[in-house]
Amino acid sequence: MSILCISDIQWEIPDTDTLKTLKTEISDEDPSLVLFAGDVINDGMNSEEHTSEFIELLEHLEELEITSFTIEGNHDEYSNYEAVVERTEDLEYAREISGEVADFDGLQVLGVPYSYTHYLREARQLGDEFSGSYDIVLAHAETSRRIWLLNLDTRFIVTGHVSEQLCKIQNHIFVSMGSFPSDRVVFSSGLNKLLYRRHSDSFFSSQGVYEAEVRVEDGELVWMRDEHEEDRVGLRKLSDSDYPERFEKLISAKKRIQEEDEEEERRIIESLLDSGIPKTHIREYINRYDFL
Repeated sequence: MSILCISDIQWEIPDTDTLKTLKTEISDEDPSLVLFAGDVINDGMNSEEHTSEFIELLEHLEELEITSFTIEGNHDEYSNYEAVVERTEDLEYAREISGEVADFDGLQVLGVPYSYTHYLREARQLGDEFSGSYDIVLAHAETSRRIWLLNLDTRFIVTGHVSEQLCKIQNHIFVSMGSFPSDRVVFSSGLNKLLYRRHSDSFFSSQGVYEAEVRVEDGELVWMRDEHEEDRVGLRKLSDSDYPERFEKLISAKKRIQEEDEEEERRIIESLLDSGIPKTHIREYINRYDFL
């Protein structure tokens, strides 16, 4: 079984037929399940929405008898996403799962649309609202509020909405995808192998294809491949993600502050700022501090 994950579809790349590219990707990968992590009809860069093209893609998957789960992204919210929802209701293999849990061959997939992390109050309630255990959380998460996804009991967190990441945070494997057709993620071997692939129209265009491949052994990432030109200024390997350290610092600071006086609280917060953690992330996760 393999699972193909796609997000933030760029429909209007010059000299590119994105729908044809999507169909070719599906044909080449031959997945058992396709997960669409939001911004499927509008990625914010399009001059118009592409509802009919995405529905045609769902119908193509229907003809191939390939199951698909889709959630709503931020740019889908002001587009004709309702047409996508209505069409999935008539299809056997397509399902819109925003705010729902879907089962596929025993795998539990929870859909967390953009609105659930756009509003801080809702983000803080995610762990209480969805208290079950899941194999995959499929999200389109606000970057400053992704830490709240860690309150969910899940093996994998897969989110769209920018910031390419592949790392382990606490007991979660965290994956954040860029836009298709540049980026896609493939799970295989019963979720024990994960491939993050970027194609030649990405920032890594000089080398054709960038790939990061990991095995998941006993909940740990074992890096098999992480290819990228070391001398490319400003680019980093996915294995060099700073997400785990940043999130762990926030989580640790929140626990410590509950036990400290005001002066020590200030020192803890200032240490977070010194380590480069944005003020917004500190305010929202730990609480609002007047001196920030």
